[in-house]
Amino acid sequence: MATRTNSGLGFILKILVAAALAFLVLNVFAPGCGAKFGCGPSSWLPSAQAADEHCPSSVKVAASDNQWAAARYETIKDRKRTTGLSYDEDGTEHVFTSGIDGDAEKAAAILQSQGAPAAKDGTHPVATHVEVKVAARMRDGNAKEAVLITNNTGGTCSYQPGQGFGCRQALPMVLPGGAELHVWDPGTRKFETFVGK
Repeated sequence: MATRTNSGLGFILKILVAAALAFLVLNVFAPGCGAKFGCGPSSWLPSAQAADEHCPSSVKVAASDNQWAAARYETIKDRKRTTGLSYDEDGTEHVFTSGIDGDAEKAAAILQSQGAPAAKDGTHPVATHVEVKVAARMRDGNAKEAVLITNNTGGTCSYQPGQGFGCRQALPMVLPGGAELHVWDPGTRKFETFVGK
């Protein structure tokens, strides 16, 4: 009798483990699968929700849709650090945060290899900015176009004495040649396009 009870518990345990793994995969590792440009629920989740009429169909459409950009901004506006939502050519959302990380290191290496003016201490502080990190990731993946929404109401920065290039000067150097990064400025509520040289 004890053997039958143990095998029954083993079966139930296997079912619970499988359910937990499925939950993790669908909610942690792949929550955005099917959701393009940050719109709508994931494709695996059944929903009676109507399609968002302001969801862009492509990067080009997104780069001119101020209403969509403003809605995406609302999701990050209260974050303390500068945060950006980048959308690639497939509409996949990527979250970037200002500060030192692998993307900042890639961006700094690109700026150095391109001969960009550095800060007095020899570093490239602009490499830690969200816009430049997105450009570095685009270069790494040879992406041709992306859209970026940031929560920085001051907009894309310019040259700052003693700090080397600002984003406006660095982006054309970091982006792949001919690639376009459309940055939405929450201050002006407009897009500005930067093109790689």
